[in-house]
Amino acid sequence: MGAKDADGLNPQFHVESKLVHMSGTWKNAQELDIIREGSIWYKKAHIHNTDEAVIGNTAVVWSRITLYAHVKGNDVSNEFTVTEVFENHKTTGKY
Repeated sequence: MGAKDADGLNPQFHVESKLVHMSGTWKNAQELDIIREGSIWYKKAHIHNTDEAVIGNTAVVWSRITLYAHVKGNDVSNEFTVTEVFENHKTTGKY
């Protein structure tokens, strides 16, 4: 995200993923368009701590971060919790 490489990020997001932001929730394609257009430039994320849980074939990771970004012409920083959910693919055994 810091490199603004939307095409390189595309395989990292599930086609049906949704991203939750302070200003709204949108799908993968819209997030990639925002990165391509430069209306949000994710510069750096400082990870303060993480916690995780594995429940069956699902892994949940919580990270407390400070995000440094450039949003619509302004440099901003926000501290918040990121939640990521991963599902184990039975054919590969990988998340």
